[in-house]
Amino acid sequence: MNKKSLRTQQQVETALFELMSQHQYNDLSITQITDAAGVSRAAFYRNYTSKDMILDSFIQREYAQFMQDVTDHKHEDLADLLTVYLTYFVQHPMIMKNLLHAGLDGPILNKQTAYFTKFVHDYYGENYLKDYELAYYSGGTFMVLHWWVKHNYAMPVTKVVKILTDRFMVKEMH
Repeated sequence: MNKKSLRTQQQVETALFELMSQHQYNDLSITQITDAAGVSRAAFYRNYTSKDMILDSFIQREYAQFMQDVTDHKHEDLADLLTVYLTYFVQHPMIMKNLLHAGLDGPILNKQTAYFTKFVHDYYGENYLKDYELAYYSGGTFMVLHWWVKHNYAMPVTKVVKILTDRFMVKEMH
């Protein structure tokens, strides 16, 4: 990908997240996004087919970074994985705040569950947890994250991780 395309994507992504701090996602138009980004509609459509693709690209990139961190640091127990995941949001506090403000709770939960399922299947096998268990753990994690964001990350990561791990009954992850 060329530098101009990367710059355009960065501008569009930044504009979308800024707009989501003020508006519901479904109310945003491509024109609003391109105007805020300072790019043409043609430049937008050279990089994306829809505004949903902006979010999909962002989430895929962030998940890939998370997976790389897991691989690099051999995070094998649930507490370590949750610590990495939740620390990301502390380091980037406006991302989840804007996503929630924009009314994207459902789509974000669905994406998180899909990535969580893929992660568990890739690292521990498809029989490690049943589908309903994966949905339960992902939903519980998301709702605690949602609560935590709404309270401005006031509780330390370690305490949030302890709350989650104390309630999750999973087999050792090895």
